[in-house]
Amino acid sequence: MKNTHIKITLVLALVFHITFSNAQAKYDVTLKNDTVYNNGVPQFICNAKGSAKGSFYSLRNLDNKTEAMLILIPEKEKIKFSGTFPLLQVQYSCLYPQMEIITLLDSYIRNKVFVNGHATLIGLQAYCNERGLPLNKIQQRKVQKPGMNDSLMIARAKEDALNQVKFTFHNNANKPVRVFIGNKPKGGSGRVQIIPPHGDLNEHARKTEKIFLLNDAGDEVKSIPVTDSLKRIVIKASVDGFE
Repeated sequence: MKNTHIKITLVLALVFHITFSNAQAKYDVTLKNDTVYNNGVPQFICNAKGSAKGSFYSLRNLDNKTEAMLILIPEKEKIKFSGTFPLLQVQYSCLYPQMEIITLLDSYIRNKVFVNGHATLIGLQAYCNERGLPLNKIQQRKVQKPGMNDSLMIARAKEDALNQVKFTFHNNANKPVRVFIGNKPKGGSGRVQIIPPHGDLNEHARKTEKIFLLNDAGDEVKSIPVTDSLKRIVIKASVDGFE
């Protein structure tokens, strides 16, 4: 009788463990080389573009279709946010606390706003409802023939591509290190990347930008300009500069 009781207890414990484990989805959302990963699996592309006013992010699925266009404008201690989802034909706006873009992308994946690299209307509706955010419909623009403005935009895009420099980060420190690529780490345009301990990260930047090494508080430690000769950036083990 005692052995039977022990067997039943073990079976119940095993069932509980399996149920509990399956109920908890594991997430490890990272942003590397403009690609968003979840547990090492590519989800979607995140292209960043900044200006003095704020940052613009284009989220495209792996089939290169635009899933979302995000605008983040710093406003005192908040971020004025606008998100447009053209394939779903909806949009929402709000004030977010100060945060890095990866925090928002992580939230989108965890809340199933994005599933397997695609924006979902059900997930987005639930996300907005839980936060009391109005989700508004948008009208799809009629396709027009390319005009002078379109040609100008294409020319500028080509010019911007030629202005890009590709390089590699290497982190000699035994802890993750943050770098800022842009014009000004606090209040300026650009993006933050995290380089793993003793790890490498392939990146790119415009020749008008700089690379800033940040401390844990997000303040600048050192900076270097982006030039054609920039190929490899090595961060010191002491995290107080570049080698």
